Parts: sequence; C-alpha cells; structure tokens
Amino acid sequence: MKKELQALAKILASGFQQPLRSQPDYGAGESLLDKLAERAGTDIESLYERHDPFPRTAMEFDTEEEMQEYLKIHPNADRTNHHVRHKFNEELTGYSGGQKDLTLSLHRDHVPVGKIDYSEYAGKPKVKFLNVNPEERRKGYGTLLLKKLQQNYPDQEIDLGMLTEEGSKLIDSLRFQEHPTQHADSFKRLEGLKNQLSALEKKIDEDSDKGILVKEDWEKRDDLDREVYTLESELAFKRPTKRILS
Repeated sequence: MKKELQALAKILASGFQQPLRSQPDYGAGESLLDKLAERAGTDIESLYERHDPFPRTAMEFDTEEEMQEYLKIHPNADRTNHHVRHKFNEELTGYSGGQKDLTLSLHRDHVPVGKIDYSEYAGKPKVKFLNVNPEERRKGYGTLLLKKLQQNYPDQEIDLGMLTEEGSKLIDSLRFQEHPTQHADSFKRLEGLKNQLSALEKKIDEDSDKGILVKEDWEKRDDLDREVYTLESELAFKRPTKRILS
C-alpha cells in the first residue's frame, strides 16, 4: 500500500492545480486514482484527506504552535478557517530600574484559566507567581504556561524563585535539558588549573619529606594559586550549565 500512496502523493503534488473535489471531470487521471485507491484498500476521498494540498475543512487546534505545524504541512490551507482553543496574552504591568514586570496569561476559548507574573532583568526571566484557576488545575495549564514562557526566552534559564509544595511537584514533573553557558570554558579551565595545583602541591610535599626544596616549584605553586583565586572570583555566582525546559 505504501507504493500506491506514494504514487498518489506525486500525482496530487504535480498533476493537479486545484483540489480533486473541485475537478468537474478527473479525465484520464480518474481511472488511475480509482485504481490506486482500490489497490490501497480505500477510496479516493480518504486518500484525498491525507494528501489534499488545499485543505479547507475547519480545524481545531490545542495551541497556536500546533496550528503553525499544520500550516507548514499545508501551506495553501485557508488560514482564517481554524480555531485555536488555547491562546496566550502577554502584558507589561510595570517598569523600574531596568526591570520589566509582566503577566503571561492563558485563555481557553477566550476565558482566562491561568497566568504567570514574572519579571525580566537584563533579558533574564524570574517567576514571581504562577496561578491556575482552582477548577482548571491538574489539566496541564501550569505546564503550558511555563513552556510558553521558555519559548519566549529560548536561551535563558528561567529563575523559578521560591516554590510552594504544589510548585515543586509541577517542576518535578517537567523535563529539562542541560546546556552549556558562556562560562562553560572558563569552568573547564578552572578545573584544569586546580588539578595542576593539586599535583604540584603533592610533589612539593613528597620532596619536603625527602628534605628537598625546589624553588621553581614553590614559585609555580604561588602563580597557580593566584590564578585559581582570580578565576574563582570571576566565576562567583555563575554556572557552567543552564536548565532549559524542553
């Protein structure tokens, strides 16, 4: 059946400039399509639903992202004939000292079901408050809100702030991926310097037990110690990785 479907897809992609249903007469193509459909164990209408490059049936999508994925597959679809159940709205609620205060709300069929109050400073988001209407909880809306917030800041880890017991359960249910930060190479270099310093100190201790004093080793140890201290100071409050919600 796979070959029949592939053959039909080629016909629809290259041979017809209008949807099959709008063709008053399939002409020579009709018998071939009927034959392909028969061999595939179905009918033309069913195959048409799978491959029609001009779908016009009203569709309902859960989110805007799902509709966009559908439109990628059907670029000629009527973009005004679809309904998205869940829509997001973002509102700026305050601004002070370079910090934005914002609210990201989620609506289902135009009725608000939940929101995230968060701040943005230096391009980094921090959640202040997440709430889903009591009657709408445990339906995945908290997850949808956090995923949308992450989509708005794809390269930034979301600071989740202080979590309640319910908030902790929500976060534990989500999937995160670790990505290197801009400081990852510096942390790797710091680890290498610490290993060098540790090995050198071990050598100095062993030489000392034997009554040997190597001036160059002590000087190199001091240099490494200063370099480690400087780099540790630069990397204070920084991290080699960030957690991105997937």
